[in-house]
Amino acid sequence: MNDIYDVLTVGFGPAGLSIAIALDACKDHNLKVGFIEKQKEFKWHGGMLLDNAVMRISFMKDLATLRDPTSPFTFLNYLHKNNLLVDFINVGSMNPFRVQYDQYLRWVADHFEELCFYDEEVIKVEPVLKDSEIVQMVDVTSRTSSGEYIVRRTRNLIIAAGGKPNIPTQFLNQDNLYKSEKIIHSSQFLTSPLTKKAVKAAVIGAGQSAAEIFNELSQNEQNSVSLVFRDRCLRCVDDSPFVNEVFNPSSTDSYFEMAADSRFTVFETSKNTNYAVVEPEKLQEIYQMLYLQKITGKGNRCKIVPSSSIEAVTVEENSKCSLTLKNVLDPTKNSQLEDLDLIVLATGYTKAEYKNILEPLLHYFVPVPGQVVHKLSRNYQLETVNGFQVPIFLQGYCEETHGISDTLLSVTSIRGMEVVQAILNHLHYNKIINNIRPFTPIPLSRTSSEATISAGASPTQVNATVLEPIPSKPRPGSLLYTKFHPHLNETVTFHVCSVEDHLIYFNEWMNNPRVDEFWKEAGSLEKHIDYINKINNSAAVMPVIGSFNGVPFGYFEIYWVSRDPIGSYFDVQTYDRGIHMLVGSESHRGPHRVDAWLSGLIDFIRSDDPNTKRVISEPRSDNAKMISYLVGKSFRKNGLVQFPHKEAMIMILDL
Repeated sequence: MNDIYDVLTVGFGPAGLSIAIALDACKDHNLKVGFIEKQKEFKWHGGMLLDNAVMRISFMKDLATLRDPTSPFTFLNYLHKNNLLVDFINVGSMNPFRVQYDQYLRWVADHFEELCFYDEEVIKVEPVLKDSEIVQMVDVTSRTSSGEYIVRRTRNLIIAAGGKPNIPTQFLNQDNLYKSEKIIHSSQFLTSPLTKKAVKAAVIGAGQSAAEIFNELSQNEQNSVSLVFRDRCLRCVDDSPFVNEVFNPSSTDSYFEMAADSRFTVFETSKNTNYAVVEPEKLQEIYQMLYLQKITGKGNRCKIVPSSSIEAVTVEENSKCSLTLKNVLDPTKNSQLEDLDLIVLATGYTKAEYKNILEPLLHYFVPVPGQVVHKLSRNYQLETVNGFQVPIFLQGYCEETHGISDTLLSVTSIRGMEVVQAILNHLHYNKIINNIRPFTPIPLSRTSSEATISAGASPTQVNATVLEPIPSKPRPGSLLYTKFHPHLNETVTFHVCSVEDHLIYFNEWMNNPRVDEFWKEAGSLEKHIDYINKINNSAAVMPVIGSFNGVPFGYFEIYWVSRDPIGSYFDVQTYDRGIHMLVGSESHRGPHRVDAWLSGLIDFIRSDDPNTKRVISEPRSDNAKMISYLVGKSFRKNGLVQFPHKEAMIMILDL
């Protein structure tokens, strides 16, 4: 095995380039970085770089400008360095030609050429398992065009391999290959020899690529071309300013926080910004071409065939193809296109390619019912079960969770830095973890009058009576409780919080402004190491991490009330247990989940010590939602108490 990489990225298109630029902006990281690209050289949609095709977005939505306009990798700096700036200004357009944008991307790629391994296709990613079930690195296996296999090991992995051509099943044979060599995908249009000669062709699709290919083929007067699509007509893209706010970087935050049904509604109403739509200039050009064909009496050489679905694809004896078309509005108008020399499928791309690459790891990821992509965090990281500690990030596969801009260029510059920052935080975390000495409990007197302050309380007096012995605590990392909930189809588990397993979650949650408003424990990893170790060394408090299906979602403290400052504020029984509660994972909030984990905490406390007859909670008095949840589990209000740090409602559950 060669040197271990800190970061490997699969794919070196725009998403991969944005990662390279973000890493370059963090020059002091000293990381070993690599990119693996299956093409033999940098190429961006090489099969669709038509001479007159224009980008649909502003040049300022390049690989750097929205994040840092002073970056050396902006489109403007590319123009400046290549003596094209004045000429571009004179063109008078915010939208560059597609061929020029490809040149810009190549220019950026050249700056990082030494980091990229071209002509290698990643075929699998496997966990590195040694003496334990903990996975801290993965092996990435790639294959060159000559058949050589190469394995690289990494601590962090980014999948930015792009989409795979979407081929309708009608065009495939039983071996999942094209039925005929006459069939190509739009991504192959300029590279296919079939497009260089006179043809009778059919173009399948109703989007920008289909329109451009139809228009391009129609320029050759020897060609006969049909444009086939299901819709009633070609439709215009909506690029109005208010609608286009869906591509703002801030829209990613709001989309991610939405419930699934709200996401679906927003996505459906945004489709006309990107899917099955055509630029108005191209629509006008096509309509004028068809009109001119009609008034000059040049027959029906080029035509559109709307409201049509593909019923069958037949390969004829002369190797030409025919299409059987069904009219989706009027079945009496079914038709056929025969003797076709070329069929171009402008049918888009599928975005689940990451599952093929990561197939050996899929059981570590968290599935989401009704969702193609696995569970993701806001920073595009796949959420994993306990024990898998390799951050894996998806770029360009997260449309369901992060919005319609995810597969496009609009947020690429912002997204790249978000991922890089997450990686740098993880590596910093690992560096700290590796320097931590194993946890060693401090011997405690089991009959002392020790009072431990939890959740930041400062007592005005302490219950100093002689206390009953309390049981010894399980070691950090120990499993405390597990229960399957059929209505959620998920299992709730509680473990004793440990620095090694849970620090990264604890640190992230405590630094969330929503959590910090209540807990006031925001801070560094080092601060939180001390906090967790202090609680683990306390006889009075047990720190607990809750998980759903192995994914940590919250932090809890279960404490002996008689040994806590709260015990001096009301009439306490010897074996009363108290709970402090924190749900850190945004995606695990909601009353249906509260019922599962709150019931679990109560069940654990009841079984942990049969002497315990009451459970106490003291939420802030204005936390109406938490108080209502507790009332729903039969807690009763015992009255308001003014602590030094908050006014609390004492809630008591009689077991």
